[in-house]
Amino acid sequence: AETKTFSGQIIEKAVNYGAMTAKPETSRSGVSAHWNGSEMGRLVLRNGEKEIDILDVFANHGAVIMDLKVEQVASQQVDAVMYTGVLTNNVLDITSSLKKLPINQWQNYSIDLNCFTPKADMSKVGIPFGLQTQGTFKASIANVRFEPEAAGNATVQCKKM
Repeated sequence: AETKTFSGQIIEKAVNYGAMTAKPETSRSGVSAHWNGSEMGRLVLRNGEKEIDILDVFANHGAVIMDLKVEQVASQQVDAVMYTGVLTNNVLDITSSLKKLPINQWQNYSIDLNCFTPKADMSKVGIPFGLQTQGTFKASIANVRFEPEAAGNATVQCKKM
């Protein structure tokens, strides 16, 4: 299995979605997002394809890995999301792991793909990664990728289902 990455710049210009604003993060070609806490806000990252197949990465103990910089600690629960199959929403509470990260410092952050199973169909991933919260939160994300043999060292680990 080979590493699968999001290619190119994640976002080209600033956008406002009510509860969340996002703008380009220029130092790493990523995205900087700010949730204002007015309602549930969701940032979703796609790679320009309708669906991607990461089953081989998953089968080889894979993880979703990114550069992450927490700029404001979340006031409420933050979930990682992945949509697979026919709009199957796979949600994972990552709040506690985010609160352990230093503020305003880029960190290598990863989630074991087992955390998104058993509902996830890893051969039909429509939205590979996203973050959602109802609270206030600010973070930057860059270099998102799916990497085999990375689950054992992931920031967020889950037992195989």
